[in-house]
Amino acid sequence: MVSSMKWGLHWGNGTYAKGATKFVDDGIARFALREIRRLLYTPRTWAIIAAVSLLLGLAAPFNTDGFLRFWPRVVYWFSVVVLTYSAGAFTHITLSRLLQMRAGQGWLHHVIAGLTTGAFVSVILLLINWAALGVFPIEHGYTLWLVFNVVAISLVISIVIGLADKSPAPQNPPAQRAKLLDRLPINQRGALISLSVLDHYVEVTTSAAQTLVLMRLSDAIAETEGVTGLQVHRSHWVAVAQVKASNRAGDKAVLTMRDGRDIPVSRTYIKAVRDAGLLPK
Repeated sequence: MVSSMKWGLHWGNGTYAKGATKFVDDGIARFALREIRRLLYTPRTWAIIAAVSLLLGLAAPFNTDGFLRFWPRVVYWFSVVVLTYSAGAFTHITLSRLLQMRAGQGWLHHVIAGLTTGAFVSVILLLINWAALGVFPIEHGYTLWLVFNVVAISLVISIVIGLADKSPAPQNPPAQRAKLLDRLPINQRGALISLSVLDHYVEVTTSAAQTLVLMRLSDAIAETEGVTGLQVHRSHWVAVAQVKASNRAGDKAVLTMRDGRDIPVSRTYIKAVRDAGLLPK
């Protein structure tokens, strides 16, 4: 039951460039960690985690009231929720992207990701219960019961997420269509928001998803023709229509995009950004 909370907030998944084969070189782990860090820096995430932890402390599932008093019980469930949320999300997103990269879209990679995620989260829970409650990880009936429940829940959640991701994504009007979008799977296309450098890849962010494409930023920018945008940093390009707000800080600035992300503007590009009307004169 606890493992199901790791997907309380869900973000769209993407597809990696064909031909990339190494986990570390692909930047998948780095991308997953960045996504988790972004979520954990969001007050909404911590509000949900705190509310769920308090409810679990009150409900005391799995006979935890027999081991712990109320506030220690809340702390226990808070630790469980945070760790399983982070570990489960990391495992699921990295495996989903690896399997999509090699096999394309399909239900099978969601099944594999769900099973693997459930197994990893089960180990986390067994260790937490051993440290906090003194329940030895290998006891007759207990281990199989916990692993079966966590894996089953993770599998169901992963498949449901996979089915939800098959919904058609909005696409740019023909007049605003960028050639770069043709590199993306159909369900990853949408209004072009930004381009960012990530290792040897360009992270293409659209209104539908974030996708890594193996190419140089300059080449990616050349394929944005049809969308009004500009480079604002040596590692970032933005679509002008997707800039929601701007903030000047000394000789630098920050642009807030419509999807909530902040894109830094370096000193070199301040004038171009100001001339585009994105900063005060």
